[in-house]
Formats: sequence, structure tokens, C-alpha cells
Amino acid sequence: MAGPKRTLSMPAVPAGAGSDTLRLRQPADLAADMDMDDTGAPHDNGPAAGAATATATAGPSASGANRIAHVVADLDAIQRQVLDDLRVFVSQQNTRLAKSKAHTHHLAAEFASLEVRLAQAVADRDALVAAVHKLEEEMQDRDTKIATLAELAQHASEELAAKDDQVEQLADQLTAAASQLQDLESERDQAIAQAEDAEQRLRVRSAEIDVLQEDLARKADMTRDLEEEVQRLTGEHTSLVYERENLINQVARHEGRIQKLAEQTKAMAELESFARNAQDEMATLTQQIESKDLELIRVSSLLEDSGVQRSGLEDQLREEQSKYKTQLESIELLHNTMDELQGKNRHLDQELETARKRIAEFETAAAAGGGATGAAESAARGEPSRGMLLPAAEEDDMGVRNDAIMKLQKGLPFAIPKTRGPSSIMSTSEHIFSTLERLGIGNKRKAGAMSTVGDGFRAPDPIAKRRALDSISVTGRSEFRMPTTPAAPRLGQSTTLTTRAGAVPSVSPRLGVIPKSTVVTFSGFRESLPGFHPKLKETLSQHILDLNGGVKHESDEFDYSITHVLTPPNSRTIKTLAAALSHRFLVFDVQWVYDSVKAGKFLPVEPKHGVRYFNTPFKGKTLCITDAFREENAARVFRMENAELLVQKYGKGIIVSDPNKADWVLTSASDKSTYKGRVIDWTAFIKIIVPDYQKESS
Repeated sequence: MAGPKRTLSMPAVPAGAGSDTLRLRQPADLAADMDMDDTGAPHDNGPAAGAATATATAGPSASGANRIAHVVADLDAIQRQVLDDLRVFVSQQNTRLAKSKAHTHHLAAEFASLEVRLAQAVADRDALVAAVHKLEEEMQDRDTKIATLAELAQHASEELAAKDDQVEQLADQLTAAASQLQDLESERDQAIAQAEDAEQRLRVRSAEIDVLQEDLARKADMTRDLEEEVQRLTGEHTSLVYERENLINQVARHEGRIQKLAEQTKAMAELESFARNAQDEMATLTQQIESKDLELIRVSSLLEDSGVQRSGLEDQLREEQSKYKTQLESIELLHNTMDELQGKNRHLDQELETARKRIAEFETAAAAGGGATGAAESAARGEPSRGMLLPAAEEDDMGVRNDAIMKLQKGLPFAIPKTRGPSSIMSTSEHIFSTLERLGIGNKRKAGAMSTVGDGFRAPDPIAKRRALDSISVTGRSEFRMPTTPAAPRLGQSTTLTTRAGAVPSVSPRLGVIPKSTVVTFSGFRESLPGFHPKLKETLSQHILDLNGGVKHESDEFDYSITHVLTPPNSRTIKTLAAALSHRFLVFDVQWVYDSVKAGKFLPVEPKHGVRYFNTPFKGKTLCITDAFREENAARVFRMENAELLVQKYGKGIIVSDPNKADWVLTSASDKSTYKGRVIDWTAFIKIIVPDYQKESS
């Protein structure tokens, strides 16, 4: 093609410009461009212009080719400008959509509706991309057509008019492309508005999430405060329970002291009897001394000259006085012993009264935490302990005291010699001191008194001794009353408890076998559990007996003498649940027995070994077993029986038939009825008793 191509001065269309920005060149502009020569200079209107016009007229073919070249160049520029603008718009649109899509992917879980809208926007974008590709294909077709037109223009300038028509058609197509671009821009604005709407909703949701997070943090703080308060109250309750157990043990020790005091009182009665006998003997000796004095006076008057006979009578008188002094010393020793026993009796009464007051105060303070046990209540009323465990220090000498106590209760008197004379006095004193020594009192005083008897007596004033003896009144001895010891009622059935001494009743009768401080039973042992195989029971039982503990044999009912239950975790036997409601130790690890064997004594049950519950969920509450629960468990009737037993006997609750009057309603999981009380199923019922229970997967 001759001559350089001319470039139309069409203004560029910026991205996002309005429809009026893109303005096609008018024919007048094209004509003005066509009036330019090949070098770009304007034509003159002078003679040279006329000559040039003539030259142009002479060569119409060359002028048409130039015009076509200018048109083609303009079309190329317009095409490139439109394509560039479209590419920039598509690139910007793709960038915005990619950002919007990436942003929405992070919030897809919470904003499903926004994701649907963004998916629609992506679909629109794909449609726009397809339209752009279609336009590019059309532009390629136009390029092909333009190339064809250029070749045709070189060979046939006569077809210029037809080419002008084609140029007009191309202008129309460009107008249509501009309108399409305008539509794409409006769709882009809609997509931007939708994205801004989504961002606004996202900010609203974020604000709502922040508010919810603040509420959650505030509730978490309140929960932590409540947990700390629960832990504090649990610690206080545990300390109160331990203090109650200590007070119960103190009451048991005081009761042991009372029994010991009863023994001493019985011995004092015997000592009083001996004192009365000694007084009679002393009166007899006094009469003998007086008669001897009279006889001495009479003999002295008759035998004034007989010094030998007088000397013999004086020796006899000194001998009688020595006997009198010996009896006075024995009586003084007996009165000192009586004073000591009276002091011990008063001291024990004061300690017992103080312990009872402390137990009463403790029961009043612990009334809100579940109340006191029957043993503490009976101790506060002055009744004997029911199945009370005595301290180990007092268990050692109980075997020695039991014989003497049994004699005291049967009314068997101690064998006290009733003979008179010096030898009878010494033998009687020795028997009394041996009795006191066997009871554990008066050892030091006995040693001092016997040494005095062996070495010779002092010479006390007989008149002062007589006055001291006469000052003893019957009312002074009335303080030594034998306290009555009624038989302690038995707890539960008389079952068999295995100890190292053999099979004995687990509930000890009065003054019988001392209850063991640790009594263990087994529950839930099965062959399918390696750690709780039934064959382990024999080995564990022997270890428990070696530690001076007791083993409760198998039985259907729970015995209150049991202190520890060895059972697998999540065991729901009636014995395990009854032990939990009775505040007994649930030991879930047999290693506790082996560790106790290594230590040589029963170790405290730590959290790694087991647990002990102090809650009383059913105490004073009512529970109703619905017909739906009975129908669901028709093949497991034991559930109804166990529920009634656990609530009434061990939980101290009440079973009612009307569900609208019950605090707890035990029903099936499929029951959709509405009740006034709290609705629970069998699993929830077990969790109320054992909060740590987890249902086994079937």
C-alpha cells in the first residue's frame, strides 16, 4: 500500500467511562482526514490545489486506495482501543471478582446466602468473559474482512462505495459494541454494589460475633467464679465432714473411757466394801486395845512390882498398836485411790459433755450440707455408738479389759478375803492392788504403799486417823454409780465378716468383737475384665486380712459396715450405687490394695484410685416411675426394684405414683409427655448418683 498509514486522532476511552465518552468519528471528520495529503499537510486552494485536484481526478484509483488505507488505519486504531479497554475492564472485573470470591470463601460457613450471590456473580463474570471472547472472535473476523477489503481496494477502487457501506456497517457494529460495553459496565456496577452490600452484612455479622464473644467471655468468667465457689464450698463441706468424723471418733473414745470408768467404779464398789470391812476390823481392834488398856491398868495395879510381866504387856500393847497403824495406812491408801478415781470420773464427765456440745454445734452447722449421720445423732443424745470404730490405740488393751468387764456386767464379785488379822490385811491389800494393776490404775501408789508395808509403818496420830475415817459419809460414795450401757442396736442383717480371727458377725454385739476400721467388699468382677477377674478376689482378700482389715462376703444387699467397695469403673451394680449414696469409698483400681501392702497399712483413697461422694440427691425428694419406663424395662424388672431401693432406703427419698407431684420423673427416653418435675431416663438416674459415670458403648 502506497504512502504511510494515517492514525486517527480518536480519544481514548477510559475504563469505567460513560456511554457518551465513546464517540465515533463522523463523516465530516473522515472527509477532513481524507483532505490531508500523504505527508499530512493540508491542501491549498490556489492554482497548485487546482493542479493537484486535476492530478487527483486523473488518478481516482490512487486516491481511493489512500482513503481506504486511512479508513483501515482508523478502524485498526478503533479496534485496538476497544480491545484494550475491554481487556482492562475484564482484567479489573476479574481482579474484583477474585478478591470478592477469596473473601467470601473465608465466610462461606456463616454466610451461605452471600456465597450463592457471589456464585451468581461468578457466573455473570463467566458470561462476560464468554462475550468478550466472542467479541474477540468477531474482531478477528473483521480483521480478516479488513485485510480482504485492503486487497480488494488495491485491485478495485471502483468498489469504494460498497466499502463505504461496509464502513458504515462497521460503525454500527462499533456502536453496538459500545452499548454492550455500557451494559457490561452497568453489570459491573451491580456486582460492585452487591459486593459492598455483602461487606456491609459481613461487618454487621462481625459486630454480632464480637458481641456474642464478649457475652461468652463474660459467661466464662461467671462460670469460673461459680466453679471456684463450688470448689470452695466442696472443700468446706469436706473439712466439715472430716471434723464430724473426728468428733465421732472422739465420742467413741469417750464411750470407751466411760466403759473403763464403769470398770473402775465397780472396782471402787469393791474397795468401799473392803473399806467397810476394814472399818469393822479397826473398830474391833479399837475395842481390843481399849480392853487391853483396861486390862493393862488392872494388871499394872496388880503387878506393880512385877517388871517382867509389865514389860511383856507393854510389848503386847506395842504389837496391837502396830497392827492398828497398819490398818490405818491401808485405809488411807484406799481413800487416796477413791479420790483419784473420783477426779478421773469428773474429768471424763466434763470431756464427754464438751464432746456432746461440739457434736450438737456441728450438726446444727452441717444441717444445710446433708445433715448428720445416725451415729452422730445417737452420740449427741448420749446413746451408744452404732457400729462405731474405736481407735487402734484403744483396741490393743480391749482384750485384757473384756474379761473384767464381763464379770462386772454379770455381777460376779471379786474374791476378797474376809479373814481377820495381820496376814488377812496384807493379803487383802495385795489382792486389791493386783486388781487395780490389771485394770491399769494405781500402779505408782501401789508400789509406794507396798514398800511402806515392807519397810515398816510411820507413827501417825491415831486420833487424827480416826477423825479422818469418821469424816467419810455415805453420800460421798454415792457419786460412784455404775453407768448403764444399753445394748447398741444392730445395723442391717447379721452378715458374716472375715477377719484374721475367722468368721465373726460384721455388727459387733455389746462388748463383743471390735469392728474393723476398714471393711472391703467386691462388686462387678467379671471374667471379661482382666483387671477385675473373679480369681483376683482371693488374693486381694488375703492382702486385706494381712493388713488387719475385714472382707465382706458376697450378698445381695449392701451392708453398712462396709467402708470400701472394689469395683470396675462405670460399674452400675446395686452395691456400687448404694455405696455411693452411703458416702462409702469407691475404689476403681486394685493397685490401692497393693500400695497399702507395701506401706504396711491402709492408705487413703486418692483420686487416682477412687472417689467418695457426699451428695444426697434424693434426700427429702420425691420420685415417680412412669408406666412408659415400666413398659420399656418389662424384661428388666430389677431396674424398678433397684430404683425404689436406691431412692427410699439409701437415698432417704420417697416414691410417689403421681408424676405431677414428683420432683424427679423416671421415664423412658422415647416418652414425649410433659411433666412438672425433672424428667430423667435410666442413664441420667445413674449419673445423678455417680456424676462421673459414662455410658458404655454397646
